Amino acid sequence: MLYTALTKKALRIAYNAHRGQEDEAGLPYIHHPLHLAEQMPDEASITVALLHDVVEKTMMTFADLERAGFPAAILEALRLLTREPAVPYQKYIAALKGHPIARLVKTADLLHDSDPARYPVLTDRIVNRLNTNTLALQLLEEALQQVALGGVAHGLGHVALEALLQLEQSVVLHNAGNDFALLSLDLLAHELAQQRHLRSRSFP
Repeated sequence: MLYTALTKKALRIAYNAHRGQEDEAGLPYIHHPLHLAEQMPDEASITVALLHDVVEKTMMTFADLERAGFPAAILEALRLLTREPAVPYQKYIAALKGHPIARLVKTADLLHDSDPARYPVLTDRIVNRLNTNTLALQLLEEALQQVALGGVAHGLGHVALEALLQLEQSVVLHNAGNDFALLSLDLLAHELAQQRHLRSRSFP
């Protein structure tokens, strides 16, 4: 994880906000945002990953985050990731999937929440949520495919593209048998190889 003044501030806030909370696996809740943050490629996405649940799951508010001095771009992604109870889940996913940081963090979020090994007992409630997560991942997969097939990957830095590729691999494994997803993965891998080649030529 990248440690900057911004990510360290987010880490302190997340740690204090989630203090005493446990997830459905009975683990300290802070483990979840930390797990997501470790997969993120840059300062902005790490910050968003650390804070992605503080408004939805704790007493923190967006006003608190604004007073803490987080940039508007961070707050925008966090607002997209914070689901209002009255908003249907598919509408919530559809609203955030066009935002690069929100999409990246939500994909990692769903993949972590969809790991059945995390849960001591797979209750009906958890099974239903795993099924919902699978549908949401399929929607996000479509957005990832558009990134790859549309050539947007050219605008990503090397580290960001590496992170996107890793998440794409995870989604493909989750949605095994999706040929279009495999094509998307191949294109991302090709783009990453090209960037590695250019970097090796620039820095012999």
